[in-house]
Amino acid sequence: MIRGESSDRRKIVVFLAPTKILVSQQKNYIEKNSDASVIDVTGETQTVGGHSKSFWHLTGWEEVLCMFEVVVM
Repeated sequence: MIRGESSDRRKIVVFLAPTKILVSQQKNYIEKNSDASVIDVTGETQTVGGHSKSFWHLTGWEEVLCMFEVVVM
């Protein structure tokens, strides 16, 4: 788990899991047990926030981190 703060001082948590199944399980658990906004990102993720993966440069990641409090990868 990696913790950090976004530019607006919000807390951001990143969970790293070794398989897609564990990513999905971790996301579901966090959604059930917290009110945090959660996204799961795997090699099969095609779009996030309406943008395709080809958009995933620094601006794309900044947008994801502004939209979600927890990222599970």
